[in-house]
Amino acid sequence: MSRLRNTFNILLLLLISTTTLRAIELLDSDLNYKVGIGFNYSGLSSYYDNSSVEKPNIKGLRTFTFKLESGDSTHTTLGDININYTEFHNNYYFEYKLNNDLTAELNMDLAYYSLDNKFTYLDTLRDEDQIPLKDIRGNVLSQKINAPDLNTSLFRLMYINPKINYLLINDKYNKLKVEINALVPLSFNNTSEYKDGPFIGDGFLQIGTKLNYRAIYETMQLQLGAGYLNRSEVYSDQVNARLGVMFTKVKDTYFYIMADYNHSLTNPDNLVFAITQLPAYDSYLSTMFGLNINIDNLELDMSYTFVPWGKNYWVMNRLNASFHYLLK
Repeated sequence: MSRLRNTFNILLLLLISTTTLRAIELLDSDLNYKVGIGFNYSGLSSYYDNSSVEKPNIKGLRTFTFKLESGDSTHTTLGDININYTEFHNNYYFEYKLNNDLTAELNMDLAYYSLDNKFTYLDTLRDEDQIPLKDIRGNVLSQKINAPDLNTSLFRLMYINPKINYLLINDKYNKLKVEINALVPLSFNNTSEYKDGPFIGDGFLQIGTKLNYRAIYETMQLQLGAGYLNRSEVYSDQVNARLGVMFTKVKDTYFYIMADYNHSLTNPDNLVFAITQLPAYDSYLSTMFGLNINIDNLELDMSYTFVPWGKNYWVMNRLNASFHYLLK
């Protein structure tokens, strides 16, 4: 009940803030719009389990049926479930600047997910009478078999992501910004249990707030941030923090290093990682290296993100690129 109340309170705050936008007098005569498109790609084959151990394979049992002249025969064997998981996201971005301190954003995500598993096991070589074959030393001969285990994909518009940003401090050397955002799935009927189910699911409602501070120096900027995410259904709420440094030697060109930490507020001890679902109780540290270039009205951002530590989370190394164009 408390989670429902928190969600309602944050939604009410977001609604009030959005309504307030319409009543604000547009004080800045140099208003602008920013539109953009972005791409990011992840190809991975491992995850961090509930003990933060990276696992590229899952041990499992499979039963196979063989057709023999004497009739069908079954054999149960132990092998590795090999994961090959891919994500591709196409992001659309729109920003409207109401005045020097207040902006509204809208983001949309067109996503492609793919999961391809193979069950790999050692199969004993047998003769026509099903007698195991052996080498000259008496060792049983076997061969590695890759059997299809699961192959599925999903392509759809996943969510819309509205944001409101307000600068509490906005001078030459300091920027303090508060952000309110929502992640709204375009379909919403996921199951109430955390278990293997429909591939990826249909998203979850997320509402969050962040506070970001940036200190500006002659050739460097320091960024600090902290926030809270309220997530619906079985997905745990999270707190997050950011530390970033931006370096510049050329005007309007920055090289940056960022570290983001997301911590799940719910951590079941008996959780089993479900490879067909988005993680519901995930904690992780991600690091990002990037380059941001501004040329006239065009902004180009390229970065690489990797995850050195996690818990119930994919090893989500990601290549990112985005383009923004400023309209005045």
